[in-house]
Amino acid sequence: MSWEEHRVFENRMVRRIFGPKRDEVTGGWRKLHNEELHNLYSSPSIIRMIKSRRVRQRAVIEFLCCGNETVGNLHKRLKNVCGDEAVDRSSVGRWARRLSGEGGHTNIRDSPRTGTPHTAQTPDNVQRVNDMVLEDRCVTLGIGEVTVCRILKELELKKVCAKRVPRMLTDNHKETRKTVHGEPLAQYNPWHSMRLVEMTFLGEF
Repeated sequence: MSWEEHRVFENRMVRRIFGPKRDEVTGGWRKLHNEELHNLYSSPSIIRMIKSRRVRQRAVIEFLCCGNETVGNLHKRLKNVCGDEAVDRSSVGRWARRLSGEGGHTNIRDSPRTGTPHTAQTPDNVQRVNDMVLEDRCVTLGIGEVTVCRILKELELKKVCAKRVPRMLTDNHKETRKTVHGEPLAQYNPWHSMRLVEMTFLGEF
């Protein structure tokens, strides 16, 4: 996406964010709430666009750093290329120091952030999931579904289609299934059932 396309896209998003919205109840126009503004600005498309723009500007800074220019000249030339979308002078100086070799950085992309520490996806829980899944696939661990899916993916385990489950049953499972299915048949009494229908028809209930 070119810089001009970036500018058009950003202007369209700004109009969406700050523009009025028709109220579904009254039919009038109203301003967007803070939550609606946050949802618009934090959408994946906006985040991808911002990251792409920053990476491109860092590539320009890396190229211009080869000429041993000052931070002021770098920022001025970057503004000539990117216009109003150019990052501020302090960001240019920070990335110029990193990319010039002082910080030892050669990658223009953001370093991975630590984020919130994983409290559920621990080595102990991974081992518990592995052991319990191999023993019985219908178990619960008391941790989130997303975490379980992530652990199962790490263990290279997949969900099995329901129609394939009967083929994977052990002899004990098959015997239990036969017993459970036979209990309603054993409790069935034809005479009692006919009497129940007769009482219902005659209005004795």
